[in-house]
Amino acid sequence: MWSALRDALVDKWRYMAVATGWFALWAVAGFVSFDALWAQRPDVVDSLFARLRELAEAIADRQSWAYFFGTILLNNLIVAASTVGLGIFFGLFPLAALAANGLVIGFFLRMLARQGEDPIAWFLAGILPHGVLEFPALFLAGAFGLALGVRSVQLLGGLVSPAVRQTAFDRFARDLRQLPAVVTAIVVLLLGAALIETTITPLVVDWFQLR
Repeated sequence: MWSALRDALVDKWRYMAVATGWFALWAVAGFVSFDALWAQRPDVVDSLFARLRELAEAIADRQSWAYFFGTILLNNLIVAASTVGLGIFFGLFPLAALAANGLVIGFFLRMLARQGEDPIAWFLAGILPHGVLEFPALFLAGAFGLALGVRSVQLLGGLVSPAVRQTAFDRFARDLRQLPAVVTAIVVLLLGAALIETTITPLVVDWFQLR
């Protein structure tokens, strides 16, 4: 499994770089544009935070660590699975998912800064502890989804060129062989991230006295 995962990472490193850069671009854009967007279209900002608000309210109502852990894990697994699976539709969903997650983080950090909080401290204490595992899982899912999107485009090109079609099928077959190892890695990373987010991250936030 490890060799298959290593081969997948080597094979998809360009897609990983694109996914990481795309996410970072939108995180910066979210931080920079928050004030203007909040002033002109608060509904857009609110819609991005709506799902997070629903999760937070459900977790608060249950007051159960197991529910907290399960909710975080399930939500992240759904996002990752959708990012990979729906990538087959020309890579549009992975691009949208990465952009939305980047925007939310950028908006969140800028919102904290407007409230007089230290966004760097919040990132280090409230996001990075579990983000060390969650970000790689997101980028890996995004990379694989983007790769499947490229295969879709290549298969369309194969309609007019048998050589292009054969190359696209060969690459798609290679992607499918890599998929079990990639999915396993994503699940393991998200399991660890959910465990850290529900145990260690709150302690780090308290230690930094950020709430």
